[in-house]
Amino acid sequence: MGTIGEPRRFFDIEFSPDQRNLMASAPDAAGNYDLWMYDTKRGLPTRMTFDPGGEYFGIWSADGRSIIFNSTRKGHYDLYRKSANGAGPEELVYADETDKVPTSWSHDGKSLLYFTGGGEHYKLYLLPLTLERPGTPLKSAPLLNTGFDEYSAKFSPDDRWIAYETNQSGQNEVYVAPSSRPAEKHQVSSRGGTGPRWSPDGKKIFYAALDGRLTEAEVHLSGETAEVGAVRPVFVKMTKPVDGPWDVSADGQRVLAAVNVEKSAEPVTLVQNWIGMLKK
Repeated sequence: MGTIGEPRRFFDIEFSPDQRNLMASAPDAAGNYDLWMYDTKRGLPTRMTFDPGGEYFGIWSADGRSIIFNSTRKGHYDLYRKSANGAGPEELVYADETDKVPTSWSHDGKSLLYFTGGGEHYKLYLLPLTLERPGTPLKSAPLLNTGFDEYSAKFSPDDRWIAYETNQSGQNEVYVAPSSRPAEKHQVSSRGGTGPRWSPDGKKIFYAALDGRLTEAEVHLSGETAEVGAVRPVFVKMTKPVDGPWDVSADGQRVLAAVNVEKSAEPVTLVQNWIGMLKK
């Protein structure tokens, strides 16, 4: 349908809930990655972070008023919060000795999903954003600790389920599980999948297959049970989404992907009167 902004390197991109804006991690002239807000209609970027540390992932609150992002400004990838309109100070949300990547903010605003890098494996964590007692620090807890890589977790629209990816089978696959009992998982993809995204009604999970094709899987969630229905490719093939950022709009109707503009497009051959050729 079109492009947003001018060509540049993008590390991560994410639509705002109302689809009017795009949060992107991109480098400045000196090569330092910061968060930029793009107006999706006009393609105009507004710089959101200015710290010398790198900012690589920013996620939206459900109401679109705030973002949580990671930054290296204290030596590790710690988690910060900022108003989406750029006003006011940035707030340190959570810091420890690990490198943290935020992936999903619950729709009720009470919890955050992130994964840690480094060490032998990537691990999923759940961080409650409400204090047990005033003045006490926030405490995160491992969501899964299987000895395999687990990351890219996303809350369902009702926050009762999560979709995530893991290499437990030997290659990256997408799974769905109750957020309260993540070990009770159901496999969604069958031939590899990365970067799950939910449809707004919670009835589909989008993901990128390993061949680069955007895929949707029907999921039937009832109570505490999940059943995976039809799995099929949808309307677009992206260029190596496992190596480049992409996102699906909140209404499930548009896909935004960072595509390498240096690669030449494959030629299209038009064959006319091909039925007549078969008669010869």
